[in-house]
Amino acid sequence: MSLWIVGSGPMAVAYADVCSAIGVPFEVIGRGDRSADAFEARTGLPVRRGGLERTLSHCPPPASAIVAVPTDGLATAAGLLVGSGVERILLEKPGGVDSVEIRNLTRNARDRGVEVLVGYNRRFLASVTEARRLIEADGGPTSCAFWFGESTNLITDLDLPARVLSRWFLANSSHVVDLAFHLIGRPVELSATTSGELDWHPAASRFHGSGTTDQGVTFSYQADWSAPASWRVEVVTARRTLIFQPLESLRMVVAGTDSELYVDLANSGDLDHKPGLLGQVRAFLVGDDRLLCGIEEQAANCETYDRMAGYDNVVS
Repeated sequence: MSLWIVGSGPMAVAYADVCSAIGVPFEVIGRGDRSADAFEARTGLPVRRGGLERTLSHCPPPASAIVAVPTDGLATAAGLLVGSGVERILLEKPGGVDSVEIRNLTRNARDRGVEVLVGYNRRFLASVTEARRLIEADGGPTSCAFWFGESTNLITDLDLPARVLSRWFLANSSHVVDLAFHLIGRPVELSATTSGELDWHPAASRFHGSGTTDQGVTFSYQADWSAPASWRVEVVTARRTLIFQPLESLRMVVAGTDSELYVDLANSGDLDHKPGLLGQVRAFLVGDDRLLCGIEEQAANCETYDRMAGYDNVVS
């Protein structure tokens, strides 16, 4: 199997790390000299420079590709690969700058019969793997609450394009929301409220809502980006409350007690590599898509994300 990693930035370094650990051969396709130089210095691996479009113009496409370019280039890079005849693509989350890009890519991939999977690596965390086991053993989830605070003072220092920042819920907070709905099912009822605004995120700065999923699980969520906060997910079963904070860890409160217990995790892969990435790449390479987020699923999720973030009220 031939494999390309498209991009030579920090996420490409992380993907190269796990591909090397797995022992699968790959080629890295980069564009800018600065990021390519940094990649080569960190990994000792060569980068084919000149960009994806130029490379495709004189090289046959690979069977599979991992796209790890910046957010505002994800949909374009994936679209080029879809048109070239690549069979499978692992696309860094969220797959595009906004829901329009993601829906367009979804139609393109569907028309050409290309499998596109979106890389929400937290689905593969050891904490989440153990939580899925406990939730199933307990008979399924009954309710859930999650919080997706953002460190706004740090975000404004990231020097990101305005169009990426203006869709930051999709670009970053969707990590938390995707994980919650991955564990409890997809919303079939949703009441979403937004208020406030930030210079870089005019749609809203405060988010609150509740609903019910297709598994009959009630949920609520909250975030206030104008105040210090963090990410947290709580999933309740008949026997325990499972707490992710940070998401890479797992605590629980067992029914009849009030103390939080840390759950031991088999997480060597999360400690040795970017958390969740090793399991995600392994699943992609062997074609085990059960836990991966397909592009069709992501396009459907974007309808929910747009409502939760207030993007459905914003004229692009």
